Amino acid sequence: MTFRILSFCGGGMRGLMSAMILSRLNDRFETKYGKSLAHQADMIAGTSTGALITGLLATGLTPDLIIDFYLKVTRRAFENADKSENAPALPQATFTALLDKYHLDPPLSFFKEHKLLLTTFDLGAHDVPWSPQLFHNFPGSPSAQVGLLDAMIASGSMPAMAAPYPYTLNGRQMHLVDGAFVHHDPTVPAIALAAANGTSVSDISAIDFGTGFMRNFITADVEGWGANQWVNGTGGSDGTLPQLLVNMPATPAQMPILNLCLNGTSTNLMPDLAGMLLDDRFAYLNPDFGAVYIPEDAVSDEQLAFLKLMADTCDLEPAMAVLGQCWAD
Repeated sequence: MTFRILSFCGGGMRGLMSAMILSRLNDRFETKYGKSLAHQADMIAGTSTGALITGLLATGLTPDLIIDFYLKVTRRAFENADKSENAPALPQATFTALLDKYHLDPPLSFFKEHKLLLTTFDLGAHDVPWSPQLFHNFPGSPSAQVGLLDAMIASGSMPAMAAPYPYTLNGRQMHLVDGAFVHHDPTVPAIALAAANGTSVSDISAIDFGTGFMRNFITADVEGWGANQWVNGTGGSDGTLPQLLVNMPATPAQMPILNLCLNGTSTNLMPDLAGMLLDDRFAYLNPDFGAVYIPEDAVSDEQLAFLKLMADTCDLEPAMAVLGQCWAD
């Protein structure tokens, strides 16, 4: 029997596009097979904004209601974000309040219909090294009693966007930041968890929802760069290096090394590895944005219209082939 995974990447407001693609795919699947994707999924995994989608799906929200959440709640939060570079854009209380009314308090162990994975990263302390954290509800999980809301907030606490999320787990005081520091795509960790809990990799299938492929590159002559240039960049001639922090000054540094560490590793690495593991039981839905850059805090009508265009024109056939083969029964 196939073990089926829905996986959602990080990317801030670009998660709206993921939800829109999910809605289109779910409509196609329901029309053809009479079942919803969430109902058929054995596991839902998410990082950052993908953890938001994961949590909302786990509590029973439909893809269309998740789209509504992005347009009415997430968009408003970004519109009201603090633009100071010396404070979090969203105070923790504001971040938590966005999700309070959605009844997300139960622990991960409460959710029986799906195995869940939400990624985050503990900053550590003077006597505890920092470490990735995989919050999940597989049998024997040390994080099974973590509240779903806590896991969602922790996974989305991007530095500068929100303060690190304080949480005590099994006597360990943690300060948790965005799951992107594990990796913005949780698909391979999800496969690994399923395999570690007795599922053969040959029985696993996954649909992976990206948040847009943006073509980043460095055109500057880096031969003479020292630490200053790698950390701060040298200006617009460096190439296409997106602004990574939502409340940077009007003319932010390009931060080449940070872009390499985050955007560089996120460029198709996990989908390529997942494809090697799962072969034709895997599909990656991630529209190519071309030369268009859509930041995590995109809120303008033009930016959101572009995300909708990308969702509406995303080729669903590779995913439908996987669904027909592995998800339809």
